[in-house]
Amino acid sequence: MKEITLETEAARQHVEADLLASLGRAPTPLDRIAAEQISAAVVRGRRLRASGRDDTGQRQQIAQLMRASGFKPAPPASTANKPKPTSIHDLDWSDIEDAEQGAS
Repeated sequence: MKEITLETEAARQHVEADLLASLGRAPTPLDRIAAEQISAAVVRGRRLRASGRDDTGQRQQIAQLMRASGFKPAPPASTANKPKPTSIHDLDWSDIEDAEQGAS
């Protein structure tokens, strides 16, 4: 039983670290609490799924925790540094063109 608890805590800490790293900024104390709660819910859901049980309720709880926590990463650096276009001619169309070429 103790091994399962240690494995569960290690998995939770790994998920928590991933969540905090994905912020792209220094986490606040509230971010740390939210990451801890969300990671515990994620690990519980994985254990339910692995044992063949329904994890729908757990997934709903994770979504609710994500919404309630306001846990949001910083905006991508590439868009934060770009000046806002003032007309349609200032728009960067390269992303759209790359997507269209990839679809062909």
